[in-house]
Amino acid sequence: MTRSIDAGQIAAIGAPHFSGIAFVELDFTTALRLSTLPYAYPWNGYTWVGAGNLGSISPVGENSDLQAQGVTLSLAGIDPSLISTALSEQYQGKGCQIWFAPLNPDNGQLIGTPIRIFNGRIDTMNIEVGDTATITLTGESKLVDFFRARTARFNNADQQQRYPADLGLQYVDQMVEKTIVWGRA
Repeated sequence: MTRSIDAGQIAAIGAPHFSGIAFVELDFTTALRLSTLPYAYPWNGYTWVGAGNLGSISPVGENSDLQAQGVTLSLAGIDPSLISTALSEQYQGKGCQIWFAPLNPDNGQLIGTPIRIFNGRIDTMNIEVGDTATITLTGESKLVDFFRARTARFNNADQQQRYPADLGLQYVDQMVEKTIVWGRA
């Protein structure tokens, strides 16, 4: 995926030491927006809840092959209300996006516009409850749909479901067992 990185971001990332921020958005019924900072951070019209050291993101990979890459997000020591949301929410297939940007070491502000490094869907969510609770979530790339079998049928029922006014396949069921004789007068 082509991304545009401005000169300030390149300089910040190329420095021997730099700090950055990752924003994670999970499209639950009420969107969950987290950042890797230990405090809430405003960006893009929302206040992103700081997960700080309580959260982790696996490396987000990319390659030039046509291969889907996933990501694993982990959140430990979390608010009990988040556990109830995770248990009651229909999460599979919901959106999952991750952005990254370097931070200015002097004032803690973003350098440039955050770059989206992952855009996919939530696949699985494991919840471990002990002294503290840990939620581990895996996200899959939208590219996995490329390898899934398509279940579309060339029959009238499927056509009506997709395009109710289209009658182009209304006689297909009758033609399945029809014997057609060619070349006789």
